[in-house]
Amino acid sequence: MKYSRYRILEDCIVFDCYEFRFSSLRKNNMLTLDRIKEVDFTTIPCSMEIDMGELIFFNHNDTERIKAFTEKHQLPVAQKADVWELLCAPFLDTELTEAEIRHNTEKLEQLHFSISTVKQIRKKIKFTLLGTWEWQYLGHWDVLAAKQARSLVYRFNGKDFYWWTMELALQGKRTSSKME
Repeated sequence: MKYSRYRILEDCIVFDCYEFRFSSLRKNNMLTLDRIKEVDFTTIPCSMEIDMGELIFFNHNDTERIKAFTEKHQLPVAQKADVWELLCAPFLDTELTEAEIRHNTEKLEQLHFSISTVKQIRKKIKFTLLGTWEWQYLGHWDVLAAKQARSLVYRFNGKDFYWWTMELALQGKRTSSKME
């Protein structure tokens, strides 16, 4: 997966290349302040919610520059659960404890994900993440990157998948202070 190329300017971020094929950045590559809803430093890599519910990911090594841009412009910082981290946990190359599994299940239930819905989602991404060697964190970026890289037909039929992942990610906004 190639990295995105972007320039952080005075009051906007311009993407010369964005790694995900179905992003709205392919049509409008300039992230002006009015397009940015919030910045999320809990995702890996960090991300911004823009426009009508799309998460834009930055390069893995660029958190400090994004933090500086966020502070300079006093952008809202996300206070939401990382839904995709919870959904992808069983695909980590590590064994989760019963307590970790129970904790993740409870958080997903608080976000209004039924057990059957979680099973359906995991079934849908199973082959995408199969054989992943990551043992600390798998999240939204990882699902998108793996799907785009591993599926020969993704370029033809991946748009629905891309936007489906965005919709699920934003369910993390339903968090309450009880969850933390």
